[in-house]
Amino acid sequence: MDGGAAQEIEVKWPTLYTLLDGETYGEHLLPFEAKMPGLSLFSATFG
Repeated sequence: MDGGAAQEIEVKWPTLYTLLDGETYGEHLLPFEAKMPGLSLFSATFG
């Protein structure tokens, strides 16, 4: 997030994955890179 260290998340099944969990609000940059084609992203926020 925001140019920090990269974190790898292995996506195995079509389900919800927590990519970021925090207690502060604000704008941030979350770059994504997929090793294979066909990845779709949807955003959901709760709180």
